[in-house]
Amino acid sequence: MNSKMITGAGIICYFDNTSNIISDLEKDIIFLVLEDNKGKYDFPKGCIDFGEYVYDCAIRETFEESNISEQDIEEFIVKDLENAHVCGKGLVLFLAKLKTKAFTNVKIKKNPHTEIFEHKNFYFLKKEEVEKNLPVYLNKSIEWAYNIIKNNNL
Repeated sequence: MNSKMITGAGIICYFDNTSNIISDLEKDIIFLVLEDNKGKYDFPKGCIDFGEYVYDCAIRETFEESNISEQDIEEFIVKDLENAHVCGKGLVLFLAKLKTKAFTNVKIKKNPHTEIFEHKNFYFLKKEEVEKNLPVYLNKSIEWAYNIIKNNNL
């Protein structure tokens, strides 16, 4: 991938709740989605700072937008640029499985540069619910993530 084409990065975070570990949530693979101020779903992501590595941007933006840190991640399913999903105008998305404790850490935070809330809420939803409300440029990202998760669990 040409690094000049990369404009931002983020992480699609999920939790395997098929064993109903968290009884309040669907008994399924569930994804962390943020709700933007227009009511659309989003993933934690943002623009790369000058000189920043793509992976570091994804970690930083995920923490800045959702309070999820590397300590909340059980494992990265896709951590390398070669296998990451690229969508929109150079947005790189990685894929990570959350630890159970991560659920208590999620919170919507203000953008540290603008002091504005870019999101108004967050949800843990199954794929079919996420698909209904994603912006067009993110449509294929949830399918990409879900397919990888399903193939890893075989």
